[in-house]
Amino acid sequence: MVSDFLLALVLGYPALSSAQLVVWGTILGLVGFARLVARGGFSPMRYFGSVLGGGVFFYLITNTASWLANPAYPRGLGGLWMSLTTGLPGFPPTWMFFRNSLVSDFLFAGVLLAVWALASRSRESALQRAA
Repeated sequence: MVSDFLLALVLGYPALSSAQLVVWGTILGLVGFARLVARGGFSPMRYFGSVLGGGVFFYLITNTASWLANPAYPRGLGGLWMSLTTGLPGFPPTWMFFRNSLVSDFLFAGVLLAVWALASRSRESALQRAA
């Protein structure tokens, strides 16, 4: 949230907008989703499946909100499809954002998993040395 406010200040955007509230609400929903998934224990399939599910959820919710709020999108299913695929003229296609978002999500999730595994091993070896 702090980085969003700082970027808004630097780039001259409104610090708080309905679009920003949708993004924050979606992230809050993803936190709840992650807490539910975590109750089932850890498995790589569950972990990376939740990363994929979270990315798809974020993309669908935020792009649908954009379609609803932005009058440049036509009303109807064609406009919704446009918001989910090509986006508005003059901007990169929204599917590219989705692709890049998923790539970064999986890279970050992999790094977090590797750090967690290394920290777990380090802790176990420290406990064994102490015993």
